[in-house]
Amino acid sequence: MYWETAFEFLRHGGQCQDYAIAKYLLLREAGVPANLMRMVVLRDAAIGLDHAVLAVYVDGEPMLLDNLHAGIVPASEASNYHPYYSINENGWWYHFGGQAMTQVAAAAAQGR
Repeated sequence: MYWETAFEFLRHGGQCQDYAIAKYLLLREAGVPANLMRMVVLRDAAIGLDHAVLAVYVDGEPMLLDNLHAGIVPASEASNYHPYYSINENGWWYHFGGQAMTQVAAAAAQGR
């Protein structure tokens, strides 16, 4: 699997991980702090495929920027997403047992 740079993605398009990385970099450039964003690598149980999204925390609630959805989706509504891990420039988080995104969102709201 090849992960494009943000410039390659903006020029040619790309896959879900390229979309998430480009959104992360654009929001960082716009001033959004790294601690409010995580790229999440997950399993989409609805389609049976691995996938990547960008989670951005707004007032403590993770919102998903996802190339499979036209709008921004609250993580609490993404019960078919089961995260493996999430990353940003400050660290990484392993999501035990493939909990649904709704459970990960609840744990994040509690600071875990």
